Amino acid sequence: MIASSADGNRDHWQAQAARVARRVNVGWWLESLSAPLLLGSVFSAIALVVARREVPDVSPWVLLAWVAGGLAVLATACWVIAMRKFEKPEQAMVRIEAAMRMRNALSAAQAGVAPWPKPVAKIDAALSWQWPRLLVPALGALVLLAAGLLIPVSHPASRTASPPEEPQAWKQLSTELDRLTQEEVVDEKYLEETRKRLDELKSQQEEQWFSHSSLEATDSLKK
Repeated sequence: MIASSADGNRDHWQAQAARVARRVNVGWWLESLSAPLLLGSVFSAIALVVARREVPDVSPWVLLAWVAGGLAVLATACWVIAMRKFEKPEQAMVRIEAAMRMRNALSAAQAGVAPWPKPVAKIDAALSWQWPRLLVPALGALVLLAAGLLIPVSHPASRTASPPEEPQAWKQLSTELDRLTQEEVVDEKYLEETRKRLDELKSQQEEQWFSHSSLEATDSLKK
């Protein structure tokens, strides 16, 4: 019975030490992840916008899968980096006895020179989560990724280029021909011939509208 009680006390304190160690290690990991998470989210948001613009048919779920994969790689890399600061259960046990002022009772019991203390209802390891430092990077990353997925973008091929504006001289000449037609001071046949030549100029390819030959023909018509 006595041995069973001693084993129970030992298991209790070792479990508590392992729990505290996990908490400390997660804290180190989250701290090492904060800055890379924000930076990675910036690049991911840019990549999402570019991908949605260049490949409009891609499914949002595919994009999310790629982002999730990238973040998983980033989180794993930060975990490996943070492992250098990780705390072992033995170290966590020292932390507990220091915070609870147990006068090295746990260290002595671990060394086998003293009995294990009786379990207590509440363990105090003098630890507390710094929620602003933890939540701000996570929320910032969430906002950036949401922006990358929701910002409206248009595919380059879908942007219809506005047609070039025809030479101003053509507009003036067309207006003048309309005026002369209404005034009936010029032979109608001559006006129709001039209008036909103007239409031929307009029917050219747009790249030829401002060519030397086209401008010369326009000047000739105006004269």
